Order: sequence, then structure tokens, then C-alpha cells
Amino acid sequence: MKRSICERRGSIDTAKDYIELTIAMGGKHVNFIHPSALVGNSTYHSVDDYIEFLDWLVLHREDGGIKLLTLPQVAIAV
Repeated sequence: MKRSICERRGSIDTAKDYIELTIAMGGKHVNFIHPSALVGNSTYHSVDDYIEFLDWLVLHREDGGIKLLTLPQVAIAV
């Protein structure tokens, strides 16, 4: 299982790359975001960046590429 964290600028792009690789391989991926990182300065992503990332995830969910789970659902699935 791959994992990524969205925090510092550029980390969302890295997470997207990992997720696309995971989709291609049919694997599992866990992504984390720390709420204090949503400050939108030169170091961290903004709320808008993260909303855009969530919209991207929804598109993959709707086309059947991924299944989004909450943390408790992941614990049960694993």
C-alpha cells in the first residue's frame, strides 16, 4: 500500500502521481492531509488547492478508477 501526505506545495502533484500509479496497478493508496497545513502561503497548500484535489479524486471515483474510503473504512478493509 502506497501512502502520501498533502502538506507542502507540490505534494498534491506527487500524491496524484502515486494515485494514478496505484490505479494502473490496481493497488491501494492512503493519502493524509494535516489541517494546520491549509494556510496557503509559499510553503503550504491553500484550502482551494485541496478542494481542487478533492474534485480530481471525485472524477476518478465517478469513472470507477478509485473507491474513496474514510479512515475507519480503511481499517475494516485492510
